[in-house]
Amino acid sequence: MNFPFARLPLELILEVVRIGASPDCSTALHRPSYATAISLASTSSMLCSIAMPHLLRTVVLCTTDHVIAFIESIVLQRKLLAMKPASRLALEYPRLVRRFWCTECAERHPFSAGFDLDYGALYSVLRNLDCLGLDFRAMHLLYNSLASPGADPQYDWLCRRVVFAGKHPRWNPLKMSAGGTHFFSHITHISLWIHDAADLSATNSIPTWLQDVPLTAMPKLTHMTVLLDSASDPECSPGSVLVCSRDSTGRPSFQSQQDLLALYPVHDMTVKPRASAAGDSVWEFSFMRGEDEVCWTCIE
Repeated sequence: MNFPFARLPLELILEVVRIGASPDCSTALHRPSYATAISLASTSSMLCSIAMPHLLRTVVLCTTDHVIAFIESIVLQRKLLAMKPASRLALEYPRLVRRFWCTECAERHPFSAGFDLDYGALYSVLRNLDCLGLDFRAMHLLYNSLASPGADPQYDWLCRRVVFAGKHPRWNPLKMSAGGTHFFSHITHISLWIHDAADLSATNSIPTWLQDVPLTAMPKLTHMTVLLDSASDPECSPGSVLVCSRDSTGRPSFQSQQDLLALYPVHDMTVKPRASAAGDSVWEFSFMRGEDEVCWTCIE
């Protein structure tokens, strides 16, 4: 006997679809799963139109194949929207995708015969995000998108919050490009989940890698979180982050990096990073569950 789902009150139907379309962040999984959400969206055009906005709100990509498929979806949706009349399956990705994360993605070199990423299509989504999160292994998605044809980050970049993670920080591709300079100039909130094995600073001290972060290029920066315990193993325990804010109380600028531990609270992250096969920290669950946003509640 089939359950009379369509006979339920509309409010209850919408709530059931919202829950079903939310990515699965079960601790039993190695990575966040969209399987249930995709199955739900594939049931009918009506459920698809209801489920997809929930599914797309936070996009977490883990591999090169995921990135390729996502960009292909952006291009396909553009074509569906351009149809006269527009397809009822058309989705406006730049409006629906609010948070975006990528763990790693191979970069196609100019003279290689491999795949070709449409950075311009990706830029249309990245520029409009509420929050952009990248492991440094996927940093090229940002700086190549900023340099793509038609991109104008000085005027049309709207994303103000970013999360950078990984153990090999890469700032030069952004610092040494016009697009990167404009990108930095818009940032108000930055979360730095950086674990550098070469940084032997003491537990709960300001990590030395912070000196290399181009904070002077971010004149609008008001909030910053810094991963502490850089000498410990973040796979063994939740990380601690220093949560900093700049306001009108006379606190020193972030650039001074003096007495930050005495001035600002330390927040214990509730979502542990996972370990990849290569031994790297994987922050997908932390981003999916909004750990970056939770940190700001310490100072609000």
